[in-house]
This record gives sequence, structure tokens and C-alpha cells, in this order.
Amino acid sequence: MNDPVDVKWVQQRLNNCNARITVSVDGVFGPTTAAAIDYFQGRFLGLKPTGLVHPSESTALKLSQTPMGCWAPKDMLNLPPKGNVADIQSTDYSRAAAILNVELAAVKAVASIESKGSGFDKQGRPAILYEAHLFSRLTNQRYDEAFPVLSSRKWNKALYNQGGTSYEKLEIASALDRPAALQACSWGMFQILGLNYKLCGFGSVELMVQSMFKSQGDHLFAFVRYILNRRLDHLLKAKDWQGFARAYNGPQYMMNQYDLKLATAYNRFSRRAGQ
Repeated sequence: MNDPVDVKWVQQRLNNCNARITVSVDGVFGPTTAAAIDYFQGRFLGLKPTGLVHPSESTALKLSQTPMGCWAPKDMLNLPPKGNVADIQSTDYSRAAAILNVELAAVKAVASIESKGSGFDKQGRPAILYEAHLFSRLTNQRYDEAFPVLSSRKWNKALYNQGGTSYEKLEIASALDRPAALQACSWGMFQILGLNYKLCGFGSVELMVQSMFKSQGDHLFAFVRYILNRRLDHLLKAKDWQGFARAYNGPQYMMNQYDLKLATAYNRFSRRAGQ
């Protein structure tokens, strides 16, 4: 059993350690206190979060040190600073289309819509989109109360514009649960979710993310493996844009007119090929 006096001691010190969470000093060990402990352990100590403080272990020893404001956050991303932003070679596009047995214009259409034609951001990192509802699902809603912008039981479009950039949110979430955080992001030119790493042919989400930093060509062939393993190639071949949009982008694809955008992009690339 937790002694309320001990819990208050932990809560008071967590409130002084730049842990991005303000905890009520009430002696009650609840979800917010557990999340604050997780964040302190991961972000400041570089430990695998446990949500627990044992008197004789390092978390308690570190919390007892003062002043607490001196704690410097660890680099939780531990990723390359940038990748190879060179454009995909035309031969790679042709090879991908041949493997999928679809028109070249269909592959280029998906690439242009998913990432506006580039798989990297302005800093040379793979383009990502952090999904709070997936992080919540992958962590069994453990952080919904303490980190509502990072972890939400339901999909909420408004969260995309809250809590900083996707990379900033990824770094905070990585301190809590790194595998879940990486899987909760869509990556690269084709915006494939990290939780689909096996469908993309990778043994772990870490390997998938490392591949995303290598080149846009790596993005392309991860997409090819994903399409084949999900058996979506027939939808691209038939130019069934609604069917493909539903399967690839989810049931809410109509909110962004994803199918219409794909059709328009396909027509544009198809006309160029015929010129």
C-alpha cells in the first residue's frame, strides 16, 4: 500500500522537475502521478518508465536531489539529424509500378497526395503525422488523463494543431513509451503508420523508422510491400479510388475528399505520360 505521506513527497518533487505535468499534492497515487513518474524516468533519467518509485532505487534517489530545476531532458528521439532528401529516381517509380502491376501514374498519384510530393520536412527529416488516438490505443489509455493532447481515446482533428509539431509530440511520447510513440506516427512520402511495420517488411518499428531516414526510394519500396501484403494492388490497378481511399486512408477518407484528389492526380500524371 502507498503511504500518503510518501506519495506527497513524490508529488511535490515531480512538480519541481520540469516534467510538463502539474500533479495535485494530495497523497493519492492516481493516473496523473503515475504518468508524471513515467515521464520523469524516461525524459530525465533515460530509464524505461515503470510508473513506480521504490525507496532504494534510482528514481527515488534522483527525486531526492535538489535543486530539481537542474535536470536536463534526454534526447528521447535518438534518430539521425536528417536523411537523404534526393528525389525518387524515375527508374524506381517504373520498377515499383511493374512490381505492383499498376500504371505508373497511379503510384505517382498516391505519392503526390500523401505527402504533397516530398517525403521529408524542411529540416530533412521524414515527414510524420502524430496520431494521439493511436498512442492512446497502443498504451491502453494509460496517458489519456495526464497528456490529453498526446493521448486521446477518440480521433480528434483539432489535436493536430495542439501541443507543438508532430516531432515535438513524438519526443514527449517517446519518453513515456517509445515503441508506441513510433508506431503512432505515419511516416514518409506515403504516410504509412509505424504500427504497420511488419506489412512493410520490417522486423521492428525501429528498423522501419531508420529506413525512412535513408531515402525516398526506401519510402517507395516500403509502400510497395505494404500494398502487396494488404492486397490493395487490385484497387490501384482498377483505379477504384474510393475503394483504395477507404482501405488506405480509413473510413473518414471522404472528409478530405481523398478519393477525388487521387483521381485528379492520376489524371494529371496520366496526361503527362501521354504527351
